[in-house]
Amino acid sequence: MKFILLLIVAIFGYLYATGRLKNMMNRNDTPSMSERQARTLLGVDRASNNDAIIAAHRQMMAKHHPDRGGNAEIARQLNEARDILLARQPEQDLK
Repeated sequence: MKFILLLIVAIFGYLYATGRLKNMMNRNDTPSMSERQARTLLGVDRASNNDAIIAAHRQMMAKHHPDRGGNAEIARQLNEARDILLARQPEQDLK
């Protein structure tokens, strides 16, 4: 019993130390940006299809990826913008 309690405390300690516990507690399933903001961030218009959205995302990520000296927050926003726009595309574009 003591081992299980110690294991649980160790897991929560690890999550707290790495910042993952805060992320888990603040998780919000609603997007933090609108479709208009997402389109502006990626530089695509309303007529853009999936291929144009993905190409714009790749181009922006090449400049802002954290592994290449970019900002992790901007990369997160770019990924969120891509996900928002791809989720709202009509079904025929997804083929």
